[in-house]
Amino acid sequence: MRKGLSELREGLRRIRAELNEHFQDLDALPADDRFGKTMWRFVGEASDRLEDLVDQVTLAEATFNEVLRHYGEEDKTMTSTEFFGIFKTFVTSYKVRYSLTRGQIKYPDVFQIEMQG
Repeated sequence: MRKGLSELREGLRRIRAELNEHFQDLDALPADDRFGKTMWRFVGEASDRLEDLVDQVTLAEATFNEVLRHYGEEDKTMTSTEFFGIFKTFVTSYKVRYSLTRGQIKYPDVFQIEMQG
C-alpha cells in the first residue's frame, strides 16, 4: 500500500516539475489555452486528495495493528488478507459449533456448513 502511495507522490512530483518547466507563467499563454490552468488545478486537487488518502492509510494501518495486538497476532509479517482469512474461519467455526451445542443443527450437517464457509 505504501509503495502505491509513493508512486502516486512521485507521479505528482513529475507532473508538477513539467508544469513548472512549461507552464509556469500562465499569463504568457494564449487566452484559449486552458491546459496549463487545468493541469495546475488538477495537481492541487490531486495533492490534497493524496494527503487525505495517506492519512486514511495511516489510520487503517494503525487500526489493523491494534486488532492484531488485541488478538495476540503481533507478527509484523502477517498481512491483512491472512489475518482476516483466519478470522473468518474462526467465526464460521464458532457459529457452527455454537449452533451444534444449542441443537440448532445436527452433526452430519456440520461438514457441509463448514465447506460452504
